[in-house]
Amino acid sequence: MNIDERIKSMILKKFHHEIKSHKMESLKKSIRDHFPTKTMDEALSSLERLPDLPSWLKSAVTINETFFFRHPEQFDLVTDYFKSRKEEPLNILCLGVSSGEEAYSLYVALREAGFSHFKIVGIDADAEKIEVAKKGVYSQVSFQRVSGKYKDILVKYFSKKETPRGVVYEIHPEAKNFVRFNVGDIFKITFSDQDLIFCRNILIYFTEEHRTKLLKKIYSRIKPGGLLVLGAGEMFTSDFVEREKSISSSVLKKVA
Repeated sequence: MNIDERIKSMILKKFHHEIKSHKMESLKKSIRDHFPTKTMDEALSSLERLPDLPSWLKSAVTINETFFFRHPEQFDLVTDYFKSRKEEPLNILCLGVSSGEEAYSLYVALREAGFSHFKIVGIDADAEKIEVAKKGVYSQVSFQRVSGKYKDILVKYFSKKETPRGVVYEIHPEAKNFVRFNVGDIFKITFSDQDLIFCRNILIYFTEEHRTKLLKKIYSRIKPGGLLVLGAGEMFTSDFVEREKSISSSVLKKVA
């Protein structure tokens, strides 16, 4: 097995991610940077002995492009769907939450729509990204695509601060009462009875076998009547659509 094949095999086994050829050089560079005194063969042997991939390699594997209110129509769909349950508790999971923009966007959307009884848990395998999410501090870049009815969120939900690196925006402390973040493997989630699960732009990383496995795992954690939301460009497999009720191409309602 050559070096590329070893890297692909190791990441698939430990992280369930399918590596495309165009990412291989950047992954090898990251490995070399973290093992400057070892050959690639020695570095891989060290990594292969670990029970899990280190967080820096997970970061190199995944694309952490994230910003506030990515595909705002999905947030509108969610708040409209649950509008009759504003006074009821809602349990929500955001999987592959990265640095937290998606979870906080959902928090803002629900608060703007009048919801006050909900808990959002964001989960990601990257410990460094989860620390960023917990701090809730973002640069202007994270808000550059916010528009429409959400364009005023900086004033309402964030405090502007001057730092040596420029202006940043910190989420108001109240948000921490509604949103929390955990490091975890999305294939091993233990949360159950969820009303809503966001699993956006994650399935693209996995083989078909692991996509099916993950969807089944997630679906078992949703209450009847709850929603599963994929990325706007992702679609459910036909067996899921036939069995459940499709709200849109990327949003499914669990019937039973």
